[in-house]
Amino acid sequence: MMKQIIFLSLLLTIFIQSINGQERYQHLYAIIGIEYPTEGFAFNTNLDDRILMNSLGAGSSYQFGRFQIGTEFYNANGDISNERFKIEYKKFSSTLILGYDLLESENWAINPILGLSRSQSQVNLHHKQAFLSFQYNSIRYGLSPALRLTKYNPNGQFWGMKLGYNYALSPPNWQNGIDNELSPYRESGNSFFLQLTFGGRINLKKTKETMLEHSFSPLQASGNKTMQTVAIPNGETTLQTTIYPNNKETVILLHGGPGVPDNLLPIVNALKNDYQVVTFLQRGVGQSKCKNGDYSMDAYISDIDAIAAFLELDSFHLFGHSWGGLYAQIFSERRPEKVQSLLLCSPSAGTGKDWTQTQKEVMKFNKAMSSKKEWLAMGWNSMIGLLGSDKAYQKLFAQVLKNYHKEYEKVDFSAEYFSQIHAKPINRTIKNIKKYPTLKGFRESIPVLITFGQNDIYGDSQAKSLARFPSAQQIIIPNSGHIPWVHNPNYFQQVLTKFYHL
Repeated sequence: MMKQIIFLSLLLTIFIQSINGQERYQHLYAIIGIEYPTEGFAFNTNLDDRILMNSLGAGSSYQFGRFQIGTEFYNANGDISNERFKIEYKKFSSTLILGYDLLESENWAINPILGLSRSQSQVNLHHKQAFLSFQYNSIRYGLSPALRLTKYNPNGQFWGMKLGYNYALSPPNWQNGIDNELSPYRESGNSFFLQLTFGGRINLKKTKETMLEHSFSPLQASGNKTMQTVAIPNGETTLQTTIYPNNKETVILLHGGPGVPDNLLPIVNALKNDYQVVTFLQRGVGQSKCKNGDYSMDAYISDIDAIAAFLELDSFHLFGHSWGGLYAQIFSERRPEKVQSLLLCSPSAGTGKDWTQTQKEVMKFNKAMSSKKEWLAMGWNSMIGLLGSDKAYQKLFAQVLKNYHKEYEKVDFSAEYFSQIHAKPINRTIKNIKKYPTLKGFRESIPVLITFGQNDIYGDSQAKSLARFPSAQQIIIPNSGHIPWVHNPNYFQQVLTKFYHL
């Protein structure tokens, strides 16, 4: 039986290593735990027939996509005694484990696991008064279903907790260690176990970088309209930035989210003949890597500073949509001298309690636009996303975008688009937005335009954005929701033309 297990393990390992296009990890970890039999082995003694055992071991596994295969080994020991007898129990167990990751997250994992185990056990029975000792041995095979919860840190180290049950496929037959004769003693071989694991995870898949390597010399202003994509460094963050060069003033576009990509191409096409236009994927989105996990508002401000420094810009125009509209306000309040104009398209209301109000309005909108089944799925994916699941958030935003466009032109998004959405930037950015001080606004000596769709996702919170800039021009886009360049493109083009003097 053990030879078949080893052979199956080797076949599955070869299969894993032959798979392309899947995230693959190797896990190495130590095991500490306890095990408690559901039935004991008294061996004609008057002892309590169940022994609580301590276990210590190690494990190794491969994970490809959401599936996991590996092996675990551990020793379990325990003893019990009274004035007449002492029973010492020892067990060595090797288990082939098959698991599935319910979350597929960088931070957390919940794995239902099925184990196929082989256990070699030994009992030493001591008659204290007669000064006699007997040894009994057994080998058994079993199934070990379990559930494991694991927490990963950014460096790949992890700790986990596993709760499971060992089920013997057949009761063990204890053999006398002296003459190898079968003893009359049997026990079920079933037991509960609780284990803690500590170890590290290694990513075995090499990430293919699709960006051009950054150049530390700025792009020269010219009449060349050719799009250029560069990776702009900012400490431990690199920003995937697309530049449409022009020898005129610069507009930096800030997409919504947070953590959701948008190239804002219709805005680019409207402006690129009259301005140098810059778009970038915000930290943690797509190929904009944020290695230190810093999603504070100071970090977001420094990203715009880094792009401006790379292009040698003293000042520029800002266009922000949704969360990007709030991002633009945060930057403008801290760096007013750098902002030449501000266009806030359906901006989120603000930080702290203002953000909470905004989110409640977004939930109300999505509930109204979803079926009961869709709404329940959104609730589940939102909860799992909060635990760190990228896939859950990708499913959540697929439904959100469907709701945004439900009463307008249908817009299709590719699987590649959703693959750029990750849980960490969403969760950490929102946490920092809520902690950030309430916005107060800034000098209004520059042009400021605030637009909302007639049927936007925001409700009463719109007034807070408008009140922050009492002298700003305010426009409601008719027959439009949250994405005006899709819902009413001709009208929105007129808005851009007038504001930017196109």
